[in-house]
Amino acid sequence: MPALLLGTSVSGRADAAAREAPAQASLAALHAAGAARCVNVTFAGDPPAAGVLDEHAALQLDARTVTGVDGPRKPVVSEMLDALASEAERLGIPRIGVVNGDIVVTPAAVEQAATTRRPALAFSRTDTGSGEPDSELLYGADMFTFAVEFWRRERKRFRAYILGDAVWDNVYASVIACHGGALLNRERWILHQRHPAVFRDSPYAPYLQLLAARDSSYFTLWCAYVARAEALRARGGTGEEEDGLQREVFKAPGFRAEVYDVARAAWWRARQGLGA
Repeated sequence: MPALLLGTSVSGRADAAAREAPAQASLAALHAAGAARCVNVTFAGDPPAAGVLDEHAALQLDARTVTGVDGPRKPVVSEMLDALASEAERLGIPRIGVVNGDIVVTPAAVEQAATTRRPALAFSRTDTGSGEPDSELLYGADMFTFAVEFWRRERKRFRAYILGDAVWDNVYASVIACHGGALLNRERWILHQRHPAVFRDSPYAPYLQLLAARDSSYFTLWCAYVARAEALRARGGTGEEEDGLQREVFKAPGFRAEVYDVARAAWWRARQGLGA
């Protein structure tokens, strides 16, 4: 049995098919090679979806149910990871991960996730295509992996963000880095074909803004890290310097920050209720 259970969510949208097909193929190849067990995490009760990956039909929630807003049916990231953790425990697999549906995952990324001593990793993507040079992104984390025991222990820190919408990847990456994990964003780990952002003007924006307010301490750390890492890279800083920057910036928020975040979320909820 491999050391990693990696789940994705294939949207099946016509406009995404050209990107999702090579992504699924990469996961199917990793699965066939025994490098990872790779599954398409789907909604319980749905008819089987066409595709090259085995399905794990376990999701009860979606973007509509957690937000109360009518919009595209999208998975909730934390529920995906809960479902993967339960399946990994059943199979005796020590690590789980989730990756966006249009991401090509390299064998090197899976090996890193399976062998790391870190409890969790956030992998940023390399953007490709559109006639531009390939670009390793400082942000744009699209694959997250966890030791199952870490996920169970720290589960409360990971809120019900929506896969494929804004904010969640930055907050999850910050939580990981604050609690013993690491951000991997200087090498060609996972690949993504460039395309226009699809989450702009999302009907779920108010819900995501509320979650971002609740997680403002983690999100602020992320923004501080990105600003300093961009400056470091502009002057030719090394990977070792950037590792040191991660250790310096990402300190777990304390009780005072937690109180501030609760108050900020309450203010945001009241503001929305007043129609401001």
